[in-house]
Amino acid sequence: MTAVTTGGKHQEEERQAREATVPAAALEIALRVAWDFMRLEDAQSGKGAAARLYPHETQALLRVSAALKAQTDE
Repeated sequence: MTAVTTGGKHQEEERQAREATVPAAALEIALRVAWDFMRLEDAQSGKGAAARLYPHETQALLRVSAALKAQTDE
């Protein structure tokens, strides 16, 4: 199940405005795989390497993880 909304005149604004609804279990699996990749990158390239190499992705993972935790804590 997916609900998508877009808005704004610029492509970046539209990208940031998009929303999706997915089952929490699927999101948890995707986050687990993504964080495993980040840990692997750190193991291979040194502590903090993943965050330095993928700063936007790291921030997105943190935001999505926090949002999911907030939903499950309700």
